[in-house]
Amino acid sequence: MNLTPTEARAIAKEAYIYAFPIVDNMRVQYAYFTDKNNPDYKAPYNTLFNIPRVFTPDDKAIQGSMPFHVGRDALPDDRRGAERVIGKVLQA
Repeated sequence: MNLTPTEARAIAKEAYIYAFPIVDNMRVQYAYFTDKNNPDYKAPYNTLFNIPRVFTPDDKAIQGSMPFHVGRDALPDDRRGAERVIGKVLQA
């Protein structure tokens, strides 16, 4: 099968659009959960992990718009009310 440069370019563009999110997701997962030498490493897969601070614009990783914690025990007592509100927002 012979492709013209225009056809090859169109196929390459479609392949890039399809594959980029998948490949980039794998790159991020590898950095966060596998590569212990990476400064973005968080924890191994299937491990609960918490970053107990508020993120700023200096942080390069994509974070949620609201600071929250998955585990209840790491929150001080006065923040547990906020945890319930955030949980309701996330369920909506």
